[in-house]
Amino acid sequence: HTQKNEVTVATANIEESGAAMKGRTKREFICDICGRSLPKLYSLRIHMLKHTGVKPHACKICGKSFTYKHGLKMHLVLHEAQKQFKCELCDKSFVTKRSLQEHISIHTGESKYFCSHCGKSFHRASGLSKHLKKHQPKPEIRGYQCNQCEKSFYEPRDLRQHMN
Repeated sequence: HTQKNEVTVATANIEESGAAMKGRTKREFICDICGRSLPKLYSLRIHMLKHTGVKPHACKICGKSFTYKHGLKMHLVLHEAQKQFKCELCDKSFVTKRSLQEHISIHTGESKYFCSHCGKSFHRASGLSKHLKKHQPKPEIRGYQCNQCEKSFYEPRDLRQHMN
């Protein structure tokens, strides 16, 4: 598909439970994709960011984006911390010694992290972690539906690629 269209991922189901709370019935907001029950519509909207891949919280210093505000807060600590671990092979600096060691492995070509399924190697634990998801079974629900055809996808990035 050549058109880029906005994709509606899911809507909230509002269920009334029989339990009375101070004379009112309890409302629940159910995610149509994973079935999670949330107490407020606002909570469901925040939860839906996980499924849509939208990352509305961007770092003003480096531009990296985060799904949740807490992720941005934790990231900002890295900018505020003094980067005392310097790489002698290039001029990069790091907050932790571990980050520096992982970085140095890029220069040396040595890998410390290996996939037990296929043997692929990675310089960083985060790279291996991301890769391991490829070996996990896909969720049963394909929550990302193309509005141009009948295809649906497990991941938002796959739908975006399909739309291009």
